[in-house]
Amino acid sequence: MTVLYLITTDKTKTNRSPEKIHSFAFKILNMKKSILLGLSLALFIGAGSSCKKTSKRKIANSWTIQSITETTTTKDPNMVKIEEYTYKDSKLNQKITIKPISGNNDIYTSIGESSEMTFKIRKDGTWEKITNLKLETNTGANNGNIIINSDIKRTASGTWNFLGKIEKNEFKKNERIIFNTLVVNESLESANPILGGANIITTNNNTYSNGEMNEIYVVSSSKKKELILILEKESSEIESDGTISNTTTINKSSSITLIQE
Repeated sequence: MTVLYLITTDKTKTNRSPEKIHSFAFKILNMKKSILLGLSLALFIGAGSSCKKTSKRKIANSWTIQSITETTTTKDPNMVKIEEYTYKDSKLNQKITIKPISGNNDIYTSIGESSEMTFKIRKDGTWEKITNLKLETNTGANNGNIIINSDIKRTASGTWNFLGKIEKNEFKKNERIIFNTLVVNESLESANPILGGANIITTNNNTYSNGEMNEIYVVSSSKKKELILILEKESSEIESDGTISNTTTINKSSSITLIQE
């Protein structure tokens, strides 16, 4: 007999970091997720010499995400987490290494394949990104090398705009794009060996205020039917319970190649 579990959340987040869909499967293992409140300061860096000016006419199109290369390093008083993520031609690979202050490292690996990875950027200043993935996650030696197979569907939407020029950093007009995330809807269906193969469905429906969740990308290349966006982001977040405050730093490097549909 198949057992079906359904977990649903519907909430509005304030000062929270959005969860990456490719690490979403680890919720099944009850990995502790920190909710960081307080100050969030982000610095966006790009090399002016490699920037390419583009136009609204070029950007506003329906794109297929051809490739992503991304590394995120998170440090807090208890651990260092390194997330390495690559995606190319529908194939996904991810490795998450968690290095605690004491004890053994945890290493999680995932491989996957997408049936849809699209990014619609509209002339009216809105955007929508749709991702459908099949993911296989190995929990690592410290967690019994358990294999979890998941189907993940994610729709995110928001607003976008060009940023003006900055003389000091040699950014020209239309060389940087800010993407504001306003809505993220996610669903995960997974057969969990820990629960005897029980099927778990988890949904998350999250909304954000304008400016709360945004990232600034530099246009690295703008060709006829290809667009390459890069991001270098450093941020600092403070978690406080009113008595003790802990600081978490996040460094993120990302490159995305889009192909016009």
